[in-house]
Amino acid sequence: MTQPWLVTVDRRSLDLMRKRRHFIVRRRDELQIEAELRPSTREDGLRWARDWAPRWPAAMAYEDAHWDWAELIELALALPLRFACYSLLADRRLQGLRFLEVSEDEVHLYGTHALRVSTAPWNRAPELAYRGVGSLLVAAGLWRSHADGHGGQMHCSSLPGAERFHRRNGMVRFDGVDEEGLARYRFMTGRSQIYLERLRRDGYWEESES
Repeated sequence: MTQPWLVTVDRRSLDLMRKRRHFIVRRRDELQIEAELRPSTREDGLRWARDWAPRWPAAMAYEDAHWDWAELIELALALPLRFACYSLLADRRLQGLRFLEVSEDEVHLYGTHALRVSTAPWNRAPELAYRGVGSLLVAAGLWRSHADGHGGQMHCSSLPGAERFHRRNGMVRFDGVDEEGLARYRFMTGRSQIYLERLRRDGYWEESES
C-alpha cells in the first residue's frame, strides 16, 4: 500500500512541473528551446557522471566541481521528506541540477534551503551554449517553497562566485556567514515574486494549458 506521505511528496513535485512550461535559449541562434523540469532520477545521476564529470578541468577550477550529483540524487530519493532534487533537460541533454532541503535546518525560519545548484559544463565559459538554465533552477526552489507553504521564501549559503548572481536577482545578504565562512543570502516573498514574474516576462516559463 502506498504511504500517505509518499503520495503527498509525489503530488507536490508533479504539480510543480505540470502547471508550467519551461524554456531556455540556445545562444548560437537565439532559438527558444522547451525544457523539462522534473524530479531527478537515478538516470540523471548517470548522465551527470557520463557527460559532466569528465569535462571538469583537471585543476577543479569550478567551485562546485567536487559535488557528487549522483550521490545527492540518491539522498533525495532516500529521504524525500527532507530533500528534493530537480533536473532540467533540453535538447536531449541534462542541462542543470538543483538540490534542496525542504525540512529541518532553519526551513521554518527562512523558507526552503537551497543547498546546491549546478549547470552543465557547456553552459559555462567559454561555451555558454544556453541561457536561462540557472535562472530556472532558482525558480524551481521558489516554486517548491510556495508548494510547501513558505510563500516563496528561500535561503542559501553562497559560493563566492555566485554572490553577484544572487544580488542581481534580488536576494539579500543576512546573518553573517555560515560555518564554512560562506555568505548567506535570502529571498523574501516579495522579491521572489518579482523574480518569477521577470522570468515569465522574459519568456522562460508560462502557465500550462493542461
